[in-house]
Amino acid sequence: MKKTMQKALRPLSSVKLNPPPNVRLRTVERMERLVKEVLNGSDLNARYLFVLDYLSAVVSFHNAEDQKMKSEFSIQIGKNEDKGHRLHGFNKEELVSLNFLVLRAKVNGQLSVLDNRIEQKKRH
Repeated sequence: MKKTMQKALRPLSSVKLNPPPNVRLRTVERMERLVKEVLNGSDLNARYLFVLDYLSAVVSFHNAEDQKMKSEFSIQIGKNEDKGHRLHGFNKEELVSLNFLVLRAKVNGQLSVLDNRIEQKKRH
């Protein structure tokens, strides 16, 4: 009982979030490097712009206030997934990894920081 209470009371940032079962850790790490490269690099090609747009839609989904907005962003994410497959060669595992990275930022309280970095990068 005591351990359960300690677990429940620990800060949210100390929660370890594991990738979904159908996603390899190596893929998550590769996509994390890509996101860092996109957010910190100066070269913006079509693939990088797609990553920014995709991340922006996922962040907006997590920031949405009501179910109607979440539904709209969910549709946008689906369209972006199709575009990512066709035009930029991303597979399902890589796109799920991008979603996971946003979810991890949310759990760690860094969603607004990620959102700000994406918006800064999109303006340049």
